[in-house]
Amino acid sequence: MSGKSRTNEIPDAVLFLAVLLGIWELVYRFAIYPTYLFPSPAMVASSLFASINNGLLQIGILTSLTRLAIGYILSIVFGAAIGLAMVKSAYLGRTLRPFGVGIQSFPSIAWVSPAILWFGFNDYAMIFVTVMGALFSITLGTYDGIRNTSPTYINAARNMGARGARLFFFVMLPAASPKIVSELRHGWSFAWRSLIGAEMIMATLGLGHLLMYGRELNDLSLVFAVMIAIFAVGQVFDRLLFEKLQNKISQRWGLSTEPIGL
Repeated sequence: MSGKSRTNEIPDAVLFLAVLLGIWELVYRFAIYPTYLFPSPAMVASSLFASINNGLLQIGILTSLTRLAIGYILSIVFGAAIGLAMVKSAYLGRTLRPFGVGIQSFPSIAWVSPAILWFGFNDYAMIFVTVMGALFSITLGTYDGIRNTSPTYINAARNMGARGARLFFFVMLPAASPKIVSELRHGWSFAWRSLIGAEMIMATLGLGHLLMYGRELNDLSLVFAVMIAIFAVGQVFDRLLFEKLQNKISQRWGLSTEPIGL
């Protein structure tokens, strides 16, 4: 993304946020809902800062990110391995791709029940749900990215003597990297929301548990504060890690990262 686009994006986001907060405050002042069901922005901000001051939010974020890191790394390892096996074997590719697309359509919360039965109410179950949330996005991204490598690249490399591992690692894999990184980005978002959903049911610590804790106390200010924290963590990783990596790879391969104007 160019510096000009980035510069324009910041005031646009600030303006949108100001309008959203204004509408929120207006609805609150009309007292359409009781305060405990619809707190004001100031009440949510107060709850957010209180959670930071007592360390509850930091513990929740650290706990959730630890589970996420383990689950996401496992999903990358297994997803890439399965995707490469599908590329290597035409039979596996034909068989597993439609299966993977079908499994990917499952809501992540559907994996909670078998996770509890197999692992119990513990971190292993939550990590399993996280892995299943991201696994097939990464698998299909690896498979489709490598399989759809432009024949022009492959033929040119073969004409220059590239074969086997050299062709794969120096031509096909780099050419597929934009697609793979895009699916890694999607896989991370799937893993994040899968984990939060699992924590709402199984955890005693973590951001998902804090959501349920606020609900049980009828403290919607705390619920909104935790939702803001979940959103913020997602934005930090997406913008500071995945967007930069995706832009760098896209620029390396001469692909435009600028939005198309209408």
